[in-house]
Amino acid sequence: MKNIYALSVFFLIAAGFGNHLSAQNPTDLCSGAPSLSVNASCVNTAYTQAATHTVTVPNPSCATNYRDSWYKFTATTTSTTITASTNRDLAIVVYSGTCASLTEIACANAAGFGGSESTTFGTAIGTTYYVALMRVNNAASNTMTGNICIVGSTPPANDDPCSATALTVGGSCSYTAGNNNGASNSTGIPAPGCASYSGQDVWYTCTVPASGFLNITLETGTITDGGAALYTGTCGSLTLFSCDDDGAGSSGLMPYFNLSCVTPGTQIWIRVWQFGGGTGTFQICAYNPGGSCTPPANDDPCSATALTVAASCSYATYTNQNAGPSVGVPAPGCAGYSGGDVWFTATVPASGNLNIDTQTGVVLDGGMAAYSGTCGSLTLISCDDDASANGAMPYLSLTCLTPGTTIWIRFWEYGNDNDGTFGICVTDPGASGSTPANDLPCNATSLSLSVTTTGNNTNATNCNEPADPGCWVNGTNQSNTVWFSVVCPASGQLDIRTGLGTLTNTQIEVFSGTCSSLTSIGCSNNVTLCGNTQNWSEVDLTGLTPGATYYVRVDGHNGQVGDFSITAIDGTSSWPPVFGQDCQQAMPVCSSTSTIGDPGFIGSGNYCDYPGNATGCPGGSCIYVGERNSVWYSFTIGSNGTLSFTLTPNTPCDYDFALYDVSGNPNGCTDIASNS
Repeated sequence: MKNIYALSVFFLIAAGFGNHLSAQNPTDLCSGAPSLSVNASCVNTAYTQAATHTVTVPNPSCATNYRDSWYKFTATTTSTTITASTNRDLAIVVYSGTCASLTEIACANAAGFGGSESTTFGTAIGTTYYVALMRVNNAASNTMTGNICIVGSTPPANDDPCSATALTVGGSCSYTAGNNNGASNSTGIPAPGCASYSGQDVWYTCTVPASGFLNITLETGTITDGGAALYTGTCGSLTLFSCDDDGAGSSGLMPYFNLSCVTPGTQIWIRVWQFGGGTGTFQICAYNPGGSCTPPANDDPCSATALTVAASCSYATYTNQNAGPSVGVPAPGCAGYSGGDVWFTATVPASGNLNIDTQTGVVLDGGMAAYSGTCGSLTLISCDDDASANGAMPYLSLTCLTPGTTIWIRFWEYGNDNDGTFGICVTDPGASGSTPANDLPCNATSLSLSVTTTGNNTNATNCNEPADPGCWVNGTNQSNTVWFSVVCPASGQLDIRTGLGTLTNTQIEVFSGTCSSLTSIGCSNNVTLCGNTQNWSEVDLTGLTPGATYYVRVDGHNGQVGDFSITAIDGTSSWPPVFGQDCQQAMPVCSSTSTIGDPGFIGSGNYCDYPGNATGCPGGSCIYVGERNSVWYSFTIGSNGTLSFTLTPNTPCDYDFALYDVSGNPNGCTDIASNS
């Protein structure tokens, strides 16, 4: 049964290559090549290239020859297609002339190992041509097998440029049906240089209208991935003008050209083919989109259009149609810049930050660069290609700029081959909330010893500041620092500690020096208290200079922002208790219901009032771990009875609680801390 099944598969595969199958092996030498017939459709001949065959001709234009085998045929039509399959890696090379004097006229080597190669070329009826099947991957001592067929056909009327089909240029696109079935490879013409050209091209021509603007677009048929090239000159002497691969058609893989300010009356030759080779149908149109050949007013930096910096983006529409290249300006270095740029300016707001965004119009793929300086002497700041959320359009986020200075913005279309309209806006990311007054070290907020001060790092920046210290945890551009200063007491010792609020994880660094020349002397991220890692920060310093001013910057872990508190004390004194979070400053219960908003109490105050009870009950509180994110309440019982209370979390949470009777005990907090 297995043998029958294998035999059935073989015949199914063989039948798939053509209507008939015969066997005729090629020879090692050109001089003994057997003849193959030319048919109106593919009639396969099975071949085997013996491992003993040798290299008899030099390498062709498309492959390295490790072993060649030969057929010949006599042309019956003016266009011929040869197709061959293989179990190895094959090149088909076609020659005219004699075996003693061969001239290559076609070469196909695109499919790779196990693929099928095909080539179409012009032929003279009655002329004999030689076909070399070349093994191109290696010279291993094994055979190469497959099928080959030769099909003769009449090439399309527009197979070469001098018989190109004329297109009517209208006011809008009106497609003309086309195909390249039976087309040969045009020779003696500059190579297109794009869209994997391998021949089988057809030709069209049209004339540039009086406006100087011309759009040429192709739509899919059975060909869904096409290429096209434009030429100027005469049909016998053509000069490559432009080449395109993708951007049009329902597949997005058909070519498109947008020509502007071309001399009216210029004749354009259009060469069309299928990407990588092959034949089929397609549609093509040429039309006049209209336009003006006058450069835009903001074609140069010194005539840049001023953009208003707003709190939110509202795109304004502009065009780079007919813009030329700007000379004497540092190259942007991104987004395929090749000219066609226009210029804008924006004034840096008080925040020092600018966001510049663009959106598509006629331009679908843009580039943008920002410069500082003057219009006659510009310095590149940044360049972008595709960072916008609006497709392949650019976006720039500039920070730490000097407020009041002018930024020059350069915009262009990627490749400068589809110029036209686009949208642009400039926003101030800090406009929705002002930058804190103590955003910079020279604007630091002064701390008084043993006095808790509140702060907030929302909208803060890290402009022109020292690099983050090693103990901090931040991603790229995540520092949001605010600054404080404190004068060192006579003891030469300082302890500095933060308290948490909506900023639930702080990190701090302390500096000596002046606000414009700082030296790091200590940093802190998290601390340990009551056996738990706490997300507030503390730096304890000794050996300082009495009377000297020290600077402290506070940041949020991994870019967090919000409000917090900060306290500095003489290192020889004690921390003041925190109301509600230290036992000594327990919060009195004044009503039957107390509501605490999010994020609630974070941290454990300034003292470890309850370090945990490893022995559990009895002998003290049965809470095993030390306090964390804790609050202390106190109340006095007014009469005998039963006490009940309910803890209701705002969001799901695991609360522990302990109730202590400290009546008449002046050392209640100390006894709680010692589990006594």
